[in-house]
Amino acid sequence: MKDAKVVTKITGKEVAATFPQALDEDVVFRYLVEITDGGKVITAFRKFSQFYLGSETPKELTVPFSGLPADKELKTQITAIDSYNNSSLPIISEAFSIGTQP
Repeated sequence: MKDAKVVTKITGKEVAATFPQALDEDVVFRYLVEITDGGKVITAFRKFSQFYLGSETPKELTVPFSGLPADKELKTQITAIDSYNNSSLPIISEAFSIGTQP
């Protein structure tokens, strides 16, 4: 996932992180998707790669988040994990903020 990029879309109080599927000698089984504030994990989600659904694996995955703190400099961090529990180096989004919401 070295050259991969995380696209963070902000809509009101919701954030959607979209990222390309990683490649692995075995198979990427799942992803750990974390929202961080200064390196501290605010929330995390495990997303399956969907390789097992009997069809072509999607080229990109999207994970929605809501309830994030306002006016914080947040980043999305994605780590690929294969079926042997080996982890990739994470890819990290540009910093973003959801701003103060009424």
